[in-house]
Amino acid sequence: MAQIRAFFTEEEQAEFVEEHGIMMRYYERTLCPCLAINKGIPDKNCDCLGGFRYSDPIDYKVQRGSINYRSLPTDIGMILQGGCRLTIPAKTVARDTEGDISDYPENPLYLRVARGDVFCEMNFSRRDGDILWRGTRDFLYSFDVEEILRVVDRTKEYAAHDDYTFDPETKRITFMSDKGPATGQPYTVEFLSKVQYVVWNDQAKHRGSDINPLARYVYCQLRQYVPLGTSSPVDNLSSLSEDIP
Repeated sequence: MAQIRAFFTEEEQAEFVEEHGIMMRYYERTLCPCLAINKGIPDKNCDCLGGFRYSDPIDYKVQRGSINYRSLPTDIGMILQGGCRLTIPAKTVARDTEGDISDYPENPLYLRVARGDVFCEMNFSRRDGDILWRGTRDFLYSFDVEEILRVVDRTKEYAAHDDYTFDPETKRITFMSDKGPATGQPYTVEFLSKVQYVVWNDQAKHRGSDINPLARYVYCQLRQYVPLGTSSPVDNLSSLSEDIP
């Protein structure tokens, strides 16, 4: 009886991801020291991104798959709908000038990716939003912003160039001297950017063996800047029972 081989080798995994994977832009995070000074809360006067600082991005190919957020392992918890699972092989593929495979170098993501890191899917964009504070935080946390759609406060919408300018390098909104909300007041920015995922769980490499290790699974959720709630009313029966006589 022929033996059935259940696992790809590391080289076969690398070739599969190269052929069928998707290009992601990877931002490695580092905790900002302001967290220690400010009792674990990001300092609003710090220029970090919500308590994190990020390295310059590097593009990698990974395999992206959808997830069933209702049936994840209990040690991971619930991931918001719209998240994804990334498969990261231990090796990558290097090709020569003629396009033939010349080597299988180690994949740096395999060991380095950790919770809080950010992946941007460069082939897709989505509308997103953030709430800024005039004079305190006038820059967006999002990476790879393509276009500002709206800048509004409670009573007014501001016009690009007439009321404010946007610097795509610093992702900063700058109001004209006599325009915009008062200093210290919040305002909303709606924008278009590449689809962004933040690593929720960076599972250890425990799915394979020393002889033939498998690729690494990483669970991610859509990167959000304003908490919109993590549960649906349908999932909370106590809230529904209040309306039952």
